[in-house]
Amino acid sequence: MENLTITPLFEYDRFWNAEGIPEQDRDYFTAALSFELDNWNMALASTTRLIHNSEGEDYQDYLVQVSAGYRFDFGLGVDVGWARVEEENASKNVLGALVSYTYEF
Repeated sequence: MENLTITPLFEYDRFWNAEGIPEQDRDYFTAALSFELDNWNMALASTTRLIHNSEGEDYQDYLVQVSAGYRFDFGLGVDVGWARVEEENASKNVLGALVSYTYEF
């Protein structure tokens, strides 16, 4: 497992008067881990958004995602991912795929 690379990511962002809305502030908290082993990759991530309304109710949204993929030696990459989003009291699942080609010159 000496070819295994694990990369953590932590991020915090704060927006005052978000989207031009006076007195609405937002905090974003993200934590993620990416894994690479030979040609394989995988990522796990979670984001929480806290919305502070001075004129109304505060609430929070969530995003959780998992993705994995493989890069062939000739440049082709195939990745799939799933995300669960809870935003403004509505939940949805998102499934995606990515096919890419890298040409080195």
